[in-house]
Amino acid sequence: MAIDLIALEEHFTGQAVAKRPSAADHPQYMLPQAIREKLEDLGEGRFREMELGNVSVQVVSHIPVVEPPEICAAVNDQLFKAVKASKGRLRAFGLLPMAHPEAITAELERCVKSLGFLGAVIINHANGRYYDDPAYWPMWEKAQELDVPITLHPTTAADMVAHKGNYDHQVQTLLAGPALRWHVDTAAHVLRLYGSGLFDAFPRLKLILGHDGETLPFSMDRIASVFAHRWGGNKRDFRTVWNENCWITNSGMFEMAPFECCLKVCKPDRIMYSVDYPFESTKSGLEFIEKLELSGLVTKEQFEMICSGNAKKLLRL
Repeated sequence: MAIDLIALEEHFTGQAVAKRPSAADHPQYMLPQAIREKLEDLGEGRFREMELGNVSVQVVSHIPVVEPPEICAAVNDQLFKAVKASKGRLRAFGLLPMAHPEAITAELERCVKSLGFLGAVIINHANGRYYDDPAYWPMWEKAQELDVPITLHPTTAADMVAHKGNYDHQVQTLLAGPALRWHVDTAAHVLRLYGSGLFDAFPRLKLILGHDGETLPFSMDRIASVFAHRWGGNKRDFRTVWNENCWITNSGMFEMAPFECCLKVCKPDRIMYSVDYPFESTKSGLEFIEKLELSGLVTKEQFEMICSGNAKKLLRL
């Protein structure tokens, strides 16, 4: 069958970020030149990659960064123009000024109401500051009011020194980042939000987690049990919040065994497709989807929901 794919965690680098004098200090400049070039391309090169992977729509977001309000606004304006020129092939999640909580709600509202964005992707912490902090609650309230999802995207651990050891700096960077720590940190952040009562205060909040749910599906039994039996401070237990407020994507995770766990822990209408482009290839994503179709793990209806149906429903595409 022809596979129609919508990909939700697909990145770019904005000109306003790349041209800043401090840009060379950003971790993206540790990336290979080919990846950096793909991050900056919102045109034909990106469209060719989409075609190779049967991706009909990319929902594009900026790589996770902490930037001031004026830089975020410039990035969002650039992305708006690219979406408009793409003739429906690109849609967008906004970049928010996470180190300036007083400016977040206005930019989120502008992104959704003026630019037509579908929500926002936010970095997992703002220089060590997490979003159970009451200063960030207006952002969550605004997201619920606008009825748009927020994607909580991993970033390198704030206490990177804790990963220093008998190996070179690159290993330290990987341990504090994509090899493990940033997934675990994001999972812990979700539990911080839960423990703060955020999901009771905003029961219609929509939260997206990438990378097969940032380890949460694999620890769900333990998490749900511990919170249920040792702490009863919320109106809804964690598993209920997981089923009612959270969605996941596979972004960058193309092995069938962990995805099978996700299928068993998540409701069928809460799992969506992503590539994590350009850090992963659309071709690898398509190969994963083809394996899923033949695996017997999902029905035809569930397969189509994962490929595009769930994203269309959540994002009202």
